[in-house]
Amino acid sequence: MEGLLMESTIKIIEGKFIDEGGFSTIYECELERNGELYTNLVMKKLNNTHKNIMPHRFEREIRYMTQLEHKNIVKPIYVDYNEDIIVMPKFKYNLVTFIENNSVDDINKQELILKILDAIEYYLSEGILHRDLKPQNILIDEKNEPYLTDFGLSSKLEGVKTQLSLTKTGTSRWGTNFYTSPEQFEDLKNADEKSEIFSIGRVVYSIFTEDFRAFDMAHLDKLDSKLKYIIEKSTKPNRKDRFANVNELKKAINNTFNTEISIDEMEIDDILEILEGNSSTHSKDEIFTIINNTDFVQIDTFFTSLDNDKHKTLMNINKNEYNKFIDNTAKSIKNSSFIFSYIDTISNKYLSLLDSNIIEIEQQINLLVSFITVSSYHNRFYAMRKCGKYINNITDTFLLEELKDIIIKESIVFECQKINEYYNISNLLDLINSSKGVHE
Repeated sequence: MEGLLMESTIKIIEGKFIDEGGFSTIYECELERNGELYTNLVMKKLNNTHKNIMPHRFEREIRYMTQLEHKNIVKPIYVDYNEDIIVMPKFKYNLVTFIENNSVDDINKQELILKILDAIEYYLSEGILHRDLKPQNILIDEKNEPYLTDFGLSSKLEGVKTQLSLTKTGTSRWGTNFYTSPEQFEDLKNADEKSEIFSIGRVVYSIFTEDFRAFDMAHLDKLDSKLKYIIEKSTKPNRKDRFANVNELKKAINNTFNTEISIDEMEIDDILEILEGNSSTHSKDEIFTIINNTDFVQIDTFFTSLDNDKHKTLMNINKNEYNKFIDNTAKSIKNSSFIFSYIDTISNKYLSLLDSNIIEIEQQINLLVSFITVSSYHNRFYAMRKCGKYINNITDTFLLEELKDIIIKESIVFECQKINEYYNISNLLDLINSSKGVHE
């Protein structure tokens, strides 16, 4: 049956009782229209005890459910405003019974969550809050498609605290409290997008632990570290600490089982989160897959964002890959153009790292060659003086000899002579000039 039927000639045949909530009761039903019988339906009917005090709640639920157009939100088939009745398709499962009665792998669970999040993002864009997100309000059809239902708390009503109390009492066996954020539990008026994030974070926990009865977080440590991080971040007591919005949560869920790293979409802050072990999508071991990738065009920005402690962390993860990162950085900076102020930033980072004794001699030489090239090419006096002073203070003869050989090999003697004009580096130039085969 397509579309919303409004004709008064429609007859509803009430069937057996299914469930009762705080405000309404659900029955199986059939619908007769012009001699044609429609089956496999359910009827949601406002309880008589609430007809005088809660009709606006029911009316708004009807209005929201009829106006929302999303493939994963239940669409009513028939509504009766006079009798406070909504007729909807009957679904085989809700999320609880679906998980409990079927073997659902993590990939299919992820797909379910992403579809639910897409529906949540949609109704939020329409200016609506659900405010009662829980597994029992997510229905599953015979094709394993999820549908959000029950928008009974989706508006700001009079007597909010009383209504929330009724809802908690009427559905306590389903653990509504477990899925309700602290701020919403205190007062429904406090609810916002981050309250929805809390609720769906708890739903994610229930789906992946398959715990729909205990209503605690005892099984959190059994989950994959990425999932654990997502759930913990979604359900922080302080809403400011949760994901900024549903889209951010959706991206984290989407990437949880995705082993491919999209270099183009990575931000410096995202990579630093990986390095610090705070990423919801990647482990520390994956960081070099990003920063040593030839498509990683932000290598100089990432390099300048690191302090020496982070360099040590990188080196401890994988020394060989770290050395490769330093070499790639030196090469990239040497062959690039920058504004003057950024040359100063690079110079200071080079000096800090060279003075730290973190990097090996080969990487020191590559940084020095890059330092010489970029400072002289940009004719940046500050950088050339800093570079010259550092070279002048080198007492390690082996390092000077190796540096001299690379300078001759790469034909940057002129650049060294230019730096010498701003700070004496005769210790290096004398070695260069005394070497056979040097051509001015």
